[in-house]
Amino acid sequence: MILRLLCLMLLCLGGSARAALDVRPAQFSLGEAAAYLEDPGGQLSFATVRALPASDFTPVGWPVFSRPFTRSSYWFRLPLSNPSDRVLNRVLWLEAPWLHSIDGYLLDPDGQLTRFAIGNGLPFDHRSLPLTPPNQTLALAPGASLLYLRVATPDPFIVSLNLMPERDFLLDQRARSLHTGLIYGAILCLLLFNLLLFPFAGGRYQLAYVGYLSCFLLMNAAYNNYTFPLLFAQHPDWQDWMQSGAIFAFLISGLVFTRSFLGLAQRHRRLARLTRLCIWGLLALALLTPLLGYAVHVHLAILFSSLTSSYCCLLGCFAWWRGNGSARFFLLGAASGLLGTLVTALTVMGVLPYSYLGYKALDLGLVLDGVLMSLALADRLKQTREEQLRAQLEATTDSLTGLFNRRAFERQAGDLLARANRGAPLAAMALDLNGFKQLNDRHGHACGDAMLRHVARLIHTRLRANDRAFRLGGDEFLVLLPDTAAAQARVLQQRLLRCFACQPLYFQGESLAVSLSVGLGQWQAGEGSLAGLLRRADQAMYAHKRQFRPSVGDLLSEPT
Repeated sequence: MILRLLCLMLLCLGGSARAALDVRPAQFSLGEAAAYLEDPGGQLSFATVRALPASDFTPVGWPVFSRPFTRSSYWFRLPLSNPSDRVLNRVLWLEAPWLHSIDGYLLDPDGQLTRFAIGNGLPFDHRSLPLTPPNQTLALAPGASLLYLRVATPDPFIVSLNLMPERDFLLDQRARSLHTGLIYGAILCLLLFNLLLFPFAGGRYQLAYVGYLSCFLLMNAAYNNYTFPLLFAQHPDWQDWMQSGAIFAFLISGLVFTRSFLGLAQRHRRLARLTRLCIWGLLALALLTPLLGYAVHVHLAILFSSLTSSYCCLLGCFAWWRGNGSARFFLLGAASGLLGTLVTALTVMGVLPYSYLGYKALDLGLVLDGVLMSLALADRLKQTREEQLRAQLEATTDSLTGLFNRRAFERQAGDLLARANRGAPLAAMALDLNGFKQLNDRHGHACGDAMLRHVARLIHTRLRANDRAFRLGGDEFLVLLPDTAAAQARVLQQRLLRCFACQPLYFQGESLAVSLSVGLGQWQAGEGSLAGLLRRADQAMYAHKRQFRPSVGDLLSEPT
């Protein structure tokens, strides 16, 4: 009993001594109960550190101790108190799963020393419990104990000490697993959705997006240590390289997706070349900097994560400014990913005070990024379809009149011929403006264009749903009448002539009569093409035209 009282007195000596921590309840983020000592050369032994007075240790002052990348080792001193009358088993675990070397020294109330070593520098089975955070079960005797930890890592230096009963630890990890499962589930759903959509959409940017999401999952699984027990349980060095390598893969895939989605190669070739140069530069860094050691590799990976996210965001801003409508969702997604990346990077580098939300900001930002990018993909797919339909329409539509053009006739001729060969009646109506040259000479080409549009509009309004009107060139028009016998075609011909006669063109205050020559042709069974049908329609049209000889002064009147 006297020895235990002496130990308690020693723990309380010195202005920097910390009050002993009650180990009975679950304790999270114990930085304010601990003090630290920097070991720049990493040469201090436990015997040396143990002999130092408590006043040589600096209070952490925050729940979580964090520093930017450092080559120093840090010693942490944490007084513990077990006021009960029995030994309590408590799990000591650290939040950051990537910490490389954690050496622990526990002095019990009787001065007995227990040593342990955990961290990602050791095989995975060195943990007391097979979970991703480095953890060690401590047997804490009644009275005052003193815990020393030596932590060193080439990765971001974040030390969040937690001490709790095993049951509380397992419940906490289960809750975190549910959070991670929701994030992974959302990302996997987006990934599978876009993968299944690719055969129908066919955009390369969708495959690039699938690669981007896949690399995010790989990166997240690596730096959260999920790949350690699954792939590298006995090879901790490989797990280290997986962490930094997956970050580089994620950055490269992000640039590939950005370049593809924004269509830089088609719209902004200089930016496309610059982005390609960035991709190759990151690939070179990923492959060559391992020669300089893991510390340099991971430092560069985290540094370029912020730079790459910023660059992608700027590309989205530029594309939107230049009129790329799909870039608006991309920009929102890139901004959320950038914000999450920056917050997480600054948190793990010790620039921002540590918080669990800041630590997980990348996950949350990337989920929002994934949702918004999926909206961007859907919007891009919609625009692509609209552009394809517009291009197809422009390719088969006469730009002046809006009727089908000769190319459209050639595409539709096969279908009409097949129907006629199956016995369906088919008629053709050839139309030609009378005196069109005189009209252009007298009133100008603007008037001639207006007349062509006027005639096309009258033809279109008088046709049935299945009839097809074409402008073959100049003032020549063709109307194909599927399922139409000769008598029905003549009725339509007379209807059109009456319509033209009573609806003149008004141009610059002058009324100009519309006069067309119209000829009909009827499909004859056994013909191998539509050539005979069109020839008969043309012959009838020219016969009609010969009845009419306009003069320059007497422009277009209805033929008799």
